[in-house]
This record gives sequence, structure tokens and C-alpha cells, in this order.
Amino acid sequence: MKNTLLLHIGTPKTGTTALQKFLAENSEELKKQGWDVPDMLKEWQIQYGERAYKSTQRNGMLLRWSIKKNWSEEKKEKLLQMLLKHLQSSNVILSDEVIWEDDPSTTTAEVIRSIKNRYDNIKIVCYLRRQDLYIESYWNQCIKTKMEIRDIDQMILEDTTIRYKEKLDEIAEIVGRENIIVRVYEREQFEGSREDITSDFCKVLGIKDTWEGIVLPGMVNERIDAELIEMKWLFNQEYKKHLDEPCYVVTRNAMEYAANHKFSKVGYISNECRKELIKKYSDDNYYIATNYMGRKDGVLFKEKVVDIPEYKMNFTDREKEIIKIFANVVADLRSYIKELKNEDIEQI
Repeated sequence: MKNTLLLHIGTPKTGTTALQKFLAENSEELKKQGWDVPDMLKEWQIQYGERAYKSTQRNGMLLRWSIKKNWSEEKKEKLLQMLLKHLQSSNVILSDEVIWEDDPSTTTAEVIRSIKNRYDNIKIVCYLRRQDLYIESYWNQCIKTKMEIRDIDQMILEDTTIRYKEKLDEIAEIVGRENIIVRVYEREQFEGSREDITSDFCKVLGIKDTWEGIVLPGMVNERIDAELIEMKWLFNQEYKKHLDEPCYVVTRNAMEYAANHKFSKVGYISNECRKELIKKYSDDNYYIATNYMGRKDGVLFKEKVVDIPEYKMNFTDREKEIIKIFANVVADLRSYIKELKNEDIEQI
């Protein structure tokens, strides 16, 4: 029987960074238990001299890149052979939550179909978070890392990642519903000795969830204060008028500040909107619970719905102007640095 290729595809904002860190830092022990977590990006860089990405913990991201970057068939075959080498001797885990996301150049279905066409023993794992909590956290993340400029109401209307049933059914058409493992991102529903994402994932793998020398991820990718999110959202709108690329230096400094301060929890949607979202997706959630998880009661999410104080944008016009000036300065500096780098290249 062929070894299993397990694709963990998110969803985003369901502890994926913590889980990827856990898998990478405990890869030796996991291999002893029958699951290989290959550092595909590092291998690719070593074998082909092509720098793939600065992080190596999202070890499934090359699958998406091969579609997004329109790789040649020859290049895709090299990636497949690298993966097959690991599958010859062990089950393999690849993880990348961005596979769940669609964009004009790549869809979830395309990525999964591309690997399914080359290797048929695939299982898909995805964690789902209640839609209102998910969209708030995802909007927050997109502002931090993707230069998001839409307000949250617009994202709710346009975003496809929140349409769980639609996405799962698309995947099921490719791999079969029986090969999709759906888990719920709620502490109450986590299994294992720690009742967290890491012990729950070990349950999925069918292995013990603790061992001597285990390395736990701790807090990663922490949410930042609402006022910092408002600042970054305003920054993004001005910055993107000049450069359509990420600006990690601002995000990094905001996160460093957030790591040393405690903030009260607030929501970005009204409690009325929260209840409307839950109602809107109630039939979908019932369908997922019964058809993908075998739950006769049809209950997908069990976390109690509570009123959360809604954050109101409160920067003054003067403060907004200062943020615009700051964004313009950063954009000018980045453009100047890029010009200097290009001049250096031309002189070499």
C-alpha cells in the first residue's frame, strides 16, 4: 500500500503557524512515529540553487507556487520527484494554509488537483473556525501582512475563504469526501492531553501526543491591538498608492510592541452582524457537521456566542494625516533603496 501524503491546508487563522512550528521542531520524533515532515523549501534551494522563501516551516508552499508562478512541466516534475523520494519510505506531511486561499492566478482546487494527478493516496486536513471569529481574525491578519485596504464589511461580502461548504465540496470532487478530515478550531473540541492544536493534530495522525524532549511552539503570530490595526489599515491605503508590495518593517515593529503589552479583546463587527453571519452559514455548518464529520446532531461549532465590544475607528483627522505622511516617507525610502540596488546590479 502506498504511503499517505497528508496535506494540511489551513484554514488561515486556525493555529497554522504554531502547528507548522511544532511539526518542524519535532520532525525527528514524528519520523520515528511514521510521519516525515520534509523541509521541502530548503531541499529545493540546495538541489536547484533557487531561493524559494525566507521561511521553511510552510513546507507545502511549493505546491501552490508551482501553479501561481506557472512553472514548466519539467520544473513541476522535479518537485514531484523530490516529494516521491520521501513518500517511498514514509508517510509525509505538507502544510500551507495559503492553499485554502484563492486569487486570480491560483485556486485551492487547482493546487490539489495538480498533486492528485501525480500521486493518488492523498488526505486533506483542514481546521474550521466559526465564521464571525474567523473573518475578524483573517481581516486583522491581511491588514498586518497583505496590505489589505478593504474594510471588514467589504471583505465579508467578497472573501471566498469563509465559504467552507463550497470549498470543501470542490476539494471532495477531486480527492473524495472520505479523504477529507475536518477538525474544529475550538479549545472545547480539541483532543489529546494538551487540548490544543498540536495534540489534536497528533490525534489526526494516530500517534501519541507527548514524548521526552517535545518542543511546544508557545505563542506565535499574536494578534495586535485594535488601534495598531487601524493605524496599519490607514497606512496601507496611502502606501499602496505608491508601491503594491508588502511592508513588513511596520508590521514587525507593531508586533514587537504588541508582544510586550496586553490589550482588551474587541470585535471589528457589530454583535448584530455577528449573529447575522452565524445565521447565514448555519445551514452550511449543519451540512459540514453531518456530511464531513458524521455528527448526527449537526452541530459544528460549540463555542458560546457572546457579545464582544465593537471597536470604533477613532483617530482624529490630524492623526490620520500624520499616518499618511509616515506612509509616504516609508514608500519613498523603499523606492529609493530599490533604485540603489538596481544601480549596484548594473555596475557589477
